[in-house]
Amino acid sequence: MLSTINGLDRDQVAIDTDGNEADEFGRTMYKYPEDYETIFSLRQEIMENMKYVNEALQLSGFDSSKVVGFVPLYGHRAMAVFTDKALSPVISIHQGNDVIVYGNSLMDYWEKELDL
Repeated sequence: MLSTINGLDRDQVAIDTDGNEADEFGRTMYKYPEDYETIFSLRQEIMENMKYVNEALQLSGFDSSKVVGFVPLYGHRAMAVFTDKALSPVISIHQGNDVIVYGNSLMDYWEKELDL
């Protein structure tokens, strides 16, 4: 997956239309291996809050005991990696216990994220 879909080559821009903050330039869609250190806190947050991650996955019909890892994708979202590689739900985790399944598959997630 990462050899085909691997972040963006250009920085994104966040423009503050109220004029209260400076415009921000940066990459929030992670690119590997360049952003490996950048996503450290997200990986750590997921591991520290597995109770809530497992609950969210189970509520969406996934067997959380079959999760073998996570691939951070964008912001505070990560794809759950299962022993069954056909499964690719994406979770959104924010402030530890605020976890939802944002997409039941990687395609479902990108459709929502990119408003397709």
